[in-house]
Amino acid sequence: MTTQLLQPVQGLRRSALMQSGADIFRRMCGLEIVPVVATWWPPSFVLATVPLEGRCSWMLCLAVPRSVAPELASRLNGFDIPYDSRDMDAAMETLADMIAADLQDRLRRRGERIVPLSARAQRHEDGFPLPALGDVVKQFTFDSHIGPLVLAVVETDR
Repeated sequence: MTTQLLQPVQGLRRSALMQSGADIFRRMCGLEIVPVVATWWPPSFVLATVPLEGRCSWMLCLAVPRSVAPELASRLNGFDIPYDSRDMDAAMETLADMIAADLQDRLRRRGERIVPLSARAQRHEDGFPLPALGDVVKQFTFDSHIGPLVLAVVETDR
């Protein structure tokens, strides 16, 4: 995928991703998020990724710090989930899938077709660099009363 082909949809994806994240965090977790001007990456976190296929291949990434993940999972599921359990992976995958489905609907209404694939989550304790997944198109860092969250779009076509 050439950057030239990606340019027309970058702005569309950025605003749709931001809206999808805010809506899903509010509706499903009762969480109001506020964008912050910072490119921050947590040192220890759960990373849920959802491959998205369309005009180009890209990936939605949700990074939830270790300190925030248990509260976020509890708000989503209605019961406590330990950080080191498989259920934590499932909770973050579910949340990423919800954001991807909302994003798919928003983009469809704006004329772009994407197909989200299944989310996968894994924990990182080493400050995993997001650019290792592909070319970062946009990263949003949000703050909330339970702590920071990161949403990003990564171009995976090379």
